[in-house]
Amino acid sequence: MGQQGKYYIIMFKHYLNLKFEGFLSCTTVLYLMIITGCGVNYMLRMNLVIAIIDMTKPNNFNSTKLTTNSTNSVSFNWTILQKTEILSIFLWGYTLTVFIGGRLAETYGARWVTGIAISIGSLITLLFPLICKVHYNFALASRFLMGILLSAPFPCIPLLAVNWIPPLDRSKFTSNFMAQSLGSAITLPICGYFIVYLGWESVFYLSGAVGLFWSSIWFYTIYDTPYVHPRISFNEKSQLLKDMKEQTVNNQRKPSKVPWRSMLTSVPVWAVIVTQTGNSFYHLIYVTQLPTYINDVLGFKISDNGLISSLPYIGNYIFACIGSYLADCIRKNGISTTMTRKIFIVVSFFIPSILLIILGLQKLSYPYAVTVLILIHSFKGCNTANFLVNSTDIAPNYAATIFGAGLTFGSLAGYFGNIMVGWLTKEGSNFESWKMVFIIISSVNFLAGLFFILFGSGNIQKWNYEISKGEVTKEVELKPLKS
Repeated sequence: MGQQGKYYIIMFKHYLNLKFEGFLSCTTVLYLMIITGCGVNYMLRMNLVIAIIDMTKPNNFNSTKLTTNSTNSVSFNWTILQKTEILSIFLWGYTLTVFIGGRLAETYGARWVTGIAISIGSLITLLFPLICKVHYNFALASRFLMGILLSAPFPCIPLLAVNWIPPLDRSKFTSNFMAQSLGSAITLPICGYFIVYLGWESVFYLSGAVGLFWSSIWFYTIYDTPYVHPRISFNEKSQLLKDMKEQTVNNQRKPSKVPWRSMLTSVPVWAVIVTQTGNSFYHLIYVTQLPTYINDVLGFKISDNGLISSLPYIGNYIFACIGSYLADCIRKNGISTTMTRKIFIVVSFFIPSILLIILGLQKLSYPYAVTVLILIHSFKGCNTANFLVNSTDIAPNYAATIFGAGLTFGSLAGYFGNIMVGWLTKEGSNFESWKMVFIIISSVNFLAGLFFILFGSGNIQKWNYEISKGEVTKEVELKPLKS
């Protein structure tokens, strides 16, 4: 390429940068990419949850025999326990690396950790139909690897919040985490129709292609901090850093070493971890088993199953946005962060626990059962105003590490929760077998919320900052911006 060609390329990039800067702020782009990224992450994760209904033949225990269905797609005669295993093995990979993902993000940056994880996960998704046809064990291994990859981006969200978002606006930003619900809400109905008309393989081709497309945009638009972003305007950068400074404790430094002992003996940290573990026990059973429950107990066909399964996720995202907005408003009007987080624990833990008991003990007609399922997951959306953002309250310098630790324990709980569902329903997936499932989930969920009510905090912990010799520090509450 000649010098003239290089000149035109440089000028074209410069033109794009100017248009980009004038059209959207970098913070707005970050919001959009986190929203779509969480959606893509769950699209890559949830595709198997709905596809497995068409991928497998019921009541046949020869796991090596292949048959074909009406769409000329290969189907597999996997047992109920094999189906539970391949849905749950994702969580083992998730558990092994989600904590490491937080540390990697703090060390190498959220941009690279997120982008690489989604890119490789998308490639594996494109190959998944072929992998399944080779052998069940290879499919199992690929889902394990997907768990390793797709766990890494989530601890990056608190880190990006600390680097880009003023503290009193972080509940709203963290609501983007619930865009995973949008991913599920979009994926499940689309997958249902794709399966009916194009076969289950098309689900993986579609989601893999979307993931690769998103990754390319992520690498172009997102950077770890305002300091290193090449396209951020001077005005946006100045205002952002000013707001961050006004809402941050002055003259405090991040410790040169991670204060592991202080962190591991901190009761507020364990309040986050225990609450996140209890929520994940509920959440990972819900997202993995909901289509099966709707298919087996409520009796909806696969095209309707995807649409009905998507409704709770729409409610979840709406409540996430409302809850996080209200939480930031409450804090800016003088209510303490600690009290705010506990108010929303009541909304997102205690109310769903009551509804789960109703669903388990009362054999509801289809419309009422679906309504209760929607309400349960909708109220759960208010998690964005409590434990999901609480790590940035108590230790902004180590928010990703704490969040990753909570996801690690939560993933283990979710794995064993799904195994529990498999064993409780192995004699038949019906109302009686699901009754005990709902009662157990409700109990775990209630106890996790109660733990946070008793021990949770919204104050920055003193070990979050490096203390000079002779310096005294204490836990503090963040204050609103001066008007």
